[in-house]
This record gives sequence, structure tokens and C-alpha cells, in this order.
Amino acid sequence: MIEGINGVSSYAADIDRANIIVHGLSLFMLFVVLGAMFIFAYKYSEKRARPEDTKNIKHYLPIEFAWTIIPTIFMMIMFYYGLEALKAQRTIPENAMIVKVEGKKWSWSFEYSNGKKTDILYLPVHTDVVLEMTAPIGDVTHNFYVPAFRNKEDVVPGKITKTWFNINRLGTYDIECAEYCGTRHAYMLSKIVAMSKNKFDKWFNSDSLEPTRKVKLDPKGLVVLKQNGCISCHSLEPIKLVGPSFKGIYNREVKVIDSNKNLVTMISDEAYLKDAILKPNKEIVDGYMANVMPSYENVISEDDINEMINYLKELK
Repeated sequence: MIEGINGVSSYAADIDRANIIVHGLSLFMLFVVLGAMFIFAYKYSEKRARPEDTKNIKHYLPIEFAWTIIPTIFMMIMFYYGLEALKAQRTIPENAMIVKVEGKKWSWSFEYSNGKKTDILYLPVHTDVVLEMTAPIGDVTHNFYVPAFRNKEDVVPGKITKTWFNINRLGTYDIECAEYCGTRHAYMLSKIVAMSKNKFDKWFNSDSLEPTRKVKLDPKGLVVLKQNGCISCHSLEPIKLVGPSFKGIYNREVKVIDSNKNLVTMISDEAYLKDAILKPNKEIVDGYMANVMPSYENVISEDDINEMINYLKELK
């Protein structure tokens, strides 16, 4: 089954019902209008119409009432079901579980009430969940979209927007960005993993970042890189993305454009990498665009920066 065909949130059925009614009535009216148009065009064409058929044409009150009242009834039906679906989606329940979401070019990160941060959203089924979403100031507008949940909500820099859902089926569901946000927009993806309440509680109270992990833990530096969206623009393989590859980046010669617009050669040692994280527009690697990467000053701690650099040292 293609993901998203069957809705799995508490209000998905309301939205699907409204969608079917709106499209069904619209198609019905389309066929009625087109059918009448073709019939009258054929019956009253120049070759078939008699002079008396088109002479002294007067209005016909029953038809005029019909083409006014019937579409009005259809519109009221569509309005009713649309409003009911909107109320179901927009009425945020009290005492819901809250998860903070940050969308930024070009990744998602999730923070739970106990301070745990992940790049995949792990949630229990049959639980009301409210997402409090924002993007960093200086970033762009994104849109949090889960096709299987029938929800879309803008994620705006410097503002908090909210959406909610209650998942009624175990599974893994795609998260997409539905607002064009730049060159890596199509790759701004993540997952929602819906699990049983017991399994979620066990993971929530543990030190693990992934409840279903079956392999060894990622190095701390790689975890920090993932949490801050670095992997969205910098590949761990020798592949050019929005930014230079991390593969073999440490302690090599790098040609950069300095603040005076001069092309100079530098060594990517610890000091260079730290500057690149905290002041990314101080020197721009030749062949890449300026003002794309945000500054992580006062965003990533000193310890986490050191963990990132230590990981990059080993990535040869």
C-alpha cells in the first residue's frame, strides 16, 4: 500500500470524507454542466434548430430556481464537512504530550520534555501529541507535512506554530517539507516511528537515542552533526552537496575566498574547522556560495564542537 493512502491520525478520516464529498459533488456538477452543454449544442445547432425553436425565447422559472438552489445546497454540504474536518484538526487537546520541533535548511530536529534530542520523531500510539515548531531567525519558511496524517503546518523563523495528531496505528511514516526552501528542499526528510506506549516509555526514560537500534551507537560527534542538520549539506562520502564533503576534511589544504575577496590557501586544522562552524562566512571555500550556512555561535556548546571536530579527524 502506498504510504498516505490510508490515514492513520485521529482526524484523517474527517479530512478524507470532506475531500471525497468536495470532489464528488464537483465532478457531479461538472458532468451535469458539460452534459447539458453538449446536448443543447447538438440539439440547437444551426443545422437542426427550427426557426420556431429559437423564436420568442423566454425565461423558465423552475430551471432558474434549480440552477441556483441545487448548487447552493451542494456548497453548504461541502462547507459543513469542510468545517467539521477543520475543527477536528485545529482543536488542540489539553494535557497532550509536547515535542519541540526545529526545521532548518535542510533538516528536522526534535526535542522531548526530558531534553532528549533526535533527528527521527519517536512517538507512542493512541496519545495526543502537540508539536511546537519553529525555525531559526535568518532561516526560511518550511512546512511540516506528514501525508499519512493529513496535516501540513508552516514552520516560520522566529515564531512558534503548532500542530497536533493522535496516531492510531503502529508504523513508520514520512515527514516532508512542503514549502520550497532552497536547493536541498527535496531532501529535507525525516520519519515518525509510532510504537507502543510501553516501548516508548522505556525508550523515553533511557539514555538511548534510538529505541530500535541493533548496531553500535554512533560516535558522539556524528550524533551532534545529525542533530544540527550538518549532514543535509555536507556528505560523509566524497560527494559535493551544498557544502564541501566531510570525508577527509581534516588537516588538508583548502582554497578559500577570504574577507578581502582574495583566494588563499589554508590548512583545515582545528582552528579552521571551529571558525567554519561559528563564523561560516568568514572564509568561503572556493566554488561554494556564501551566506548559505548559518552561524552556530551560541547554538552548539564548546564540548559538542570538540566532539564534532574529533569525529571529522577520524573521517578519512
